[in-house]
Amino acid sequence: SGSLLATKYFSPKTTVIGVQPYLARDAKDALEKGSVQPQYPPLSLAEGVRASLKDVTFSVLSTHMKDIILIAE
Repeated sequence: SGSLLATKYFSPKTTVIGVQPYLARDAKDALEKGSVQPQYPPLSLAEGVRASLKDVTFSVLSTHMKDIILIAE
């Protein structure tokens, strides 16, 4: 969410699309359902996706992020 806020501050017209591993897709699910969703078991090599999505981060993502693309890991 910090990188997203910085991008929007310095380049407000930039469209931001996130990327998330399929087996750690709580942020993608949250955007689609409109509320924070439970975290999946963190079956990912990416350390950053092992943390749960919280209300403040969800608010930033839902306000400024266009979409999240899921990838296989």
